[in-house]
Amino acid sequence: MLVSIIEGRVKIYRLMQDGKSVTLFIMRPGDVIGFLPLIDGEPYPVSAEAIEDVNALVITHDQFMDVLNENPQVAIPLLRYLSGYLRTAFDLITRLSSRDAMFRVAAALMGLMEEYRITSNSETMTIQLPVSSKEYASLIGLTPESFSRKITELTDSNIIERVGINKYRIKDIERLSLLSSPRMVI
Repeated sequence: MLVSIIEGRVKIYRLMQDGKSVTLFIMRPGDVIGFLPLIDGEPYPVSAEAIEDVNALVITHDQFMDVLNENPQVAIPLLRYLSGYLRTAFDLITRLSSRDAMFRVAAALMGLMEEYRITSNSETMTIQLPVSSKEYASLIGLTPESFSRKITELTDSNIIERVGINKYRIKDIERLSLLSSPRMVI
């Protein structure tokens, strides 16, 4: 089945052989889950868990195939979405291949800022991690300790300010943006 999120967030994770869970994505309004089984008929390779109340549209495989047979043009928006998703995966691979923890943290915070700009009309830029800091650190490929150290460095540099548990006010967007740019190594 295909699930299109209208409201709320969903954590996409995979259970490892050792029983630990690894968060892969945090899906938000406008995102689509379940397109792989819809297309290839195989089981969904990950698990999903709502981390907020979720309102979503659900389309079964049979419903999708009926619509697709009646109007093949319906596939074009899905292909566009999938190509955008693939580009996002390429960006994620770039971030995760960087050994620079500050780059990973700054890029992740900039990504959250973009999400908040889309969903908020607020003048101040305050962001909330969608999951615990431990889980978020794992999501961006860091240990919780490394993530915490980089958050502290950003706070000490007056780039961000802690305003609650896993909640930060962005004080210097320009400097955060510079830190989130991949560095060329020569």
